[in-house]
Amino acid sequence: MKMFLQDLQGSKLQDGVTEYKITKRYIEFTQKLENWLVVTYFIFRDESSFIVALCWDDMFNSLEIKDTDDIENIGDTYPTLAGLIRNTINRNFGRGALIQMEDFDDGSLKWFVISIAGNLEIKSPEDLFEGRAQEAAETVLLRSLEVLGELKNKPKLGGTIWRGLKKGMLMGLKDVLSVSLNETFSSIFNMPENYAPAEPESVIKKKSFEEYFNSAMNERRKRGL
Repeated sequence: MKMFLQDLQGSKLQDGVTEYKITKRYIEFTQKLENWLVVTYFIFRDESSFIVALCWDDMFNSLEIKDTDDIENIGDTYPTLAGLIRNTINRNFGRGALIQMEDFDDGSLKWFVISIAGNLEIKSPEDLFEGRAQEAAETVLLRSLEVLGELKNKPKLGGTIWRGLKKGMLMGLKDVLSVSLNETFSSIFNMPENYAPAEPESVIKKKSFEEYFNSAMNERRKRGL
């Protein structure tokens, strides 16, 4: 699974197009944000809910949290990050949380900023861009951009975050972080007009996103997931 912020260089993704990939475990959306690509995962939780997640790879492997004092110390420099950790401990996932979970592609442990969109009536792909699903997507993006801003200003978290993140990514975030956070998600998480499959055309057989989505949901219902 991909780091949530990707360099736009070399991408053929056109403006106004959302690239997607549907697997048995998640739906991956790729969209443009200024001069970057944002990768968002809607991970199947059950028939009516998703974990909405942005992948941070191994960025926070140096974190050592033994008690609340450790969280308070982190909060002195990285208040948003500390808030995500508190939300994880308190299971307050709706406000955004930082967790480690398995990368479904390779089995490795990675960090994710997540929220949960539950009790949804998922009848069509449009339902992923409305109500609680959209709110969850907005939450994880905004919290992640805030954490990036904190890391950009004070990048040495345990001495490894700066080395873990590509320096060019943090130094080049001006165009992202200067955008009003209130405007950022409205430019991304509206129902896209066009979809582009991420798989080769020979594999996807020109099926539409709606067809893939409905097929995936029907398969999960058959398996009782």
